[in-house]
Amino acid sequence: MADSTNEDIQVTDSTEDFEFWINKSYIPETLKPQLLLANVLLVPREDYREGVPLVFPVGTGELFAYLRELGDKSIKPEICIQEEDYRELALHFDFVVIPIAIVRYLLAPLFVRAVYDFIKHQKGNKLQKTKVIFEMTVVKDGGTAAHIRYEGPVEGLQTLVQSKLNLLGQGTSEATSAPNGDSK
Repeated sequence: MADSTNEDIQVTDSTEDFEFWINKSYIPETLKPQLLLANVLLVPREDYREGVPLVFPVGTGELFAYLRELGDKSIKPEICIQEEDYRELALHFDFVVIPIAIVRYLLAPLFVRAVYDFIKHQKGNKLQKTKVIFEMTVVKDGGTAAHIRYEGPVEGLQTLVQSKLNLLGQGTSEATSAPNGDSK
């Protein structure tokens, strides 16, 4: 594992599942049927700052296109906002910021791998120096959800997030963690 001063992984219980996001006031009824077909929703950061109520990190459109173009048709992504409200903003200079995703539990490992591959494709030989901010809410059958937030070297993304997904799958309380990946 990488030095804990350089990485941070947190897992918390969440109530923000697919229904929560699809039923937001800014989602028009005409968009809801399309969003209901998704198993990966890229959702905006809300109330980012005054005058910018909904925002996605720079590169969200590219990630969305990458996910759609994957040979694996099991990933069905959608961006959870109507087109005229879509806005990208550089959120952090030193990190690759991935949009917050709502993901079905069984698809989560494949999604994490796809995000890693996307960053690898974007950064090429600069990958080892790349740091990432990654957030996803994993929704299990039965409606329970957990929010995973990782901040650190991109090389640690798959290993650390997968370890938390494994614990979530086992239903252990060790899945929720404090900063730096330490169990609560």
